[in-house]
Amino acid sequence: MNYYNNLVASAYKFYQKYKQSNASGMAVFVVVICQIALLFLILAVLKTFLSIDISYFLRNKGLIIISVIIWIAALFKIYPKSKIERIVSDFNKKTLPQRRIWGVITFLNLFLPIVLGALILNYK
Repeated sequence: MNYYNNLVASAYKFYQKYKQSNASGMAVFVVVICQIALLFLILAVLKTFLSIDISYFLRNKGLIIISVIIWIAALFKIYPKSKIERIVSDFNKKTLPQRRIWGVITFLNLFLPIVLGALILNYK
């Protein structure tokens, strides 16, 4: 959980810097997007290298939407505003280079799984 705590804190600091009114909500959505991107990468690996047909799971769009809504609700339950404030205060105790590294890791975690997944799907 420490990995995602650092992602939340890094995203919170980013959105707070731009005076975003709901920085805690945006930080949770960053974690949601990171997890969905990681799931996309895992599904791409399963489809390409293990020849598992994932189209069966993607046929029911309603089930996917309900799953994502439940997923978002669970993350908002896991990361209430009071917990995010505690995580950010712990994050602020890190040195400036460590906080910057976590900013880069958050950015990479948003886009790298999607790019790698697309490359893997085009592998064959």
